[in-house]
Amino acid sequence: MNHDEEQKLIREVLAGDAGAQDRLYREYRPQLYRVAVHCLGYRDSELEDALQETFLAAYQGLARFEGRSSLYTWLSHICANQCFLRLRHRKKSLATQQEDLERALAPRAEAEARRLQQEDRNGALMGILREKMGQLSAPCREIMVLRDLEGTDYVTIGRRLKLPLGTVMSRLARCREALRTLVSATGGETRL
Repeated sequence: MNHDEEQKLIREVLAGDAGAQDRLYREYRPQLYRVAVHCLGYRDSELEDALQETFLAAYQGLARFEGRSSLYTWLSHICANQCFLRLRHRKKSLATQQEDLERALAPRAEAEARRLQQEDRNGALMGILREKMGQLSAPCREIMVLRDLEGTDYVTIGRRLKLPLGTVMSRLARCREALRTLVSATGGETRL
């Protein structure tokens, strides 16, 4: 669409012409869909919502469009902003969920720590654990030291090791199970 056609379409939309709004939507939706897919991913359940919000924002702000860029450029910026708002909201929501998970897991971890401290009074179990941890892979040792010895929270571990929260939790569970297997092979306590 050339500049003159864009300007005519904008004037018609601003005049309240429903047909012009429909033409604007049909003309730019396929291109904006690609922008949304680029920002959110092609399987994102909120793609259509982001597109609808893009057009709503565009219709509401069209009077402020100054024409210093093409209409597509202006619309694509609105679309990208709508997508990034959604991503920001998800990130905040995920952070809240991670904090809730940490709070939920904290009593269990504290109880586990108290139990280990009681068993450690004679020092035998810790000696076995240290020896067997040395036999684990480097990634297992690293994640177990961070969580079980230093008490680092899951979110921080994920950031430090550049792993998603679910991967941190599953890897930690697998590593603990490997340590249990090594300790049980020596006849040690297996309730780790």
